[in-house]
Amino acid sequence: MLIGQSTHDVSGESPSAQFLDSLRKRRVSATVMHLDHYRTSAVAVGTDYIIIVQPLNPASQTVNTGDDSQEIKKSRPEDYDEDAEYFDSFTLSKTYKAFRVFAHELTTIANKATGVGNLKPKAAKLAKYVDLVTNLIESQHKKYMGKVSFAYVKGMAKQRSQIINGVMEATCEYYPTKVPYPPTSVSDVFMAEVASCIETFFLTDHASYSQHAMKVNKKESLPQPMVTEA
Repeated sequence: MLIGQSTHDVSGESPSAQFLDSLRKRRVSATVMHLDHYRTSAVAVGTDYIIIVQPLNPASQTVNTGDDSQEIKKSRPEDYDEDAEYFDSFTLSKTYKAFRVFAHELTTIANKATGVGNLKPKAAKLAKYVDLVTNLIESQHKKYMGKVSFAYVKGMAKQRSQIINGVMEATCEYYPTKVPYPPTSVSDVFMAEVASCIETFFLTDHASYSQHAMKVNKKESLPQPMVTEA
């Protein structure tokens, strides 16, 4: 955990076309690998959730998640393609508020579509994904916390990181594999808008971190109690 000023650099490059192709083929892994606690004022602290986005082959592979390694088991080994081009791994730095905005945008898109009429089966399945994301994110009530200990901040961030992992896993799993173009129905428009929302989420808030800075700042401490935005 980073203590003190945030050290991330959001000048990283955007995902390539290979990333979107991998997303369509269910070959993307996105996992919280680090929690960055930093001061937003003299008495307030914010938390960034550092997410590593990596290509996922159908065969088992080890994904670096920071201090430890987590083995991700793929589905069907026969799907492995030695000639496929895989995107370069990249890192996102997101606040929990960014996930609230993401969920709100998805809900707005879904409400607009479902208010018109029944959706086609694939679109209806995508609507369930939107409900899942919204329920997960909003399971953490939005309220202003008063003075709390750093231990409380770390505990809340750890709980939220598990929620975020669930959202990212569902997002990588439900991203539309094919969107009709041009869209000819409400369902087509809904799927295209959800896909665009997901792509924008992955295309923003890129970060690169210094491993040295992590090790140095990890030993510092924040004043207790502190004020935090929940």
